[in-house]
Amino acid sequence: MVSGSGAAVHGHGSRLETIVGTMHEAGGDWGRVWMASVVDPETENRLVHLIEARAGAGVPIERVRARASACGVRSAYEDPHRLGADRWAALVGAWARTRSSTLILSVGTAVTCDALDGTGRHLGGLIAPGRMVLARALAEQTARLPEIRHAGERHWGRSTEEAIANGIAVMLDGFVEEIDGLMENGHEVPPRRLLTGGDVDGLGGAVRSGWEWVPSLVFDGLACLADES
Repeated sequence: MVSGSGAAVHGHGSRLETIVGTMHEAGGDWGRVWMASVVDPETENRLVHLIEARAGAGVPIERVRARASACGVRSAYEDPHRLGADRWAALVGAWARTRSSTLILSVGTAVTCDALDGTGRHLGGLIAPGRMVLARALAEQTARLPEIRHAGERHWGRSTEEAIANGIAVMLDGFVEEIDGLMENGHEVPPRRLLTGGDVDGLGGAVRSGWEWVPSLVFDGLACLADES
């Protein structure tokens, strides 16, 4: 995504060339790049080098890190810097969108959920393994179970593969359905529910229907952080 303050990159370590190539084709102002990364330092540095190769070695690159407060959001973490940059950007993007009590659910390699109250205060979050991580762990920790890559459905499995896929699907749906119970009591208005991430197909349609799909949420937060800087 290219914002008015520069290019915003949400990198997870895969298809980095495609991500940077898409940014380059989109055009726009490459005066400054804002990047939220939760990958290992080697992969993050590789992404930086790819950006420099496309935009020029002199382009300023801002590696976003979570802070105690920004753009009206106040972190719940005792050590704010330990909150993932992608979750922080999503919180900022969510608050800019809703200005109200909000749940942010991100479904990908990990499944995360963060909560904001009606004043922009971060209440905290949850982190759980995503669908593919669960399937890989089950295969690696057992002798005879296969690694399943496809999303499951919400009924009894009639083969080992189907039983694994469906079991993981039911687990993830249960995680999502329990989230509301963790919100603080006393909210007069139900929270907005924002859904983002690259593996939302792993959630059942009935679960997804209660959430507003915002694929650009991290990028929206990066744009807000860039504008405030």
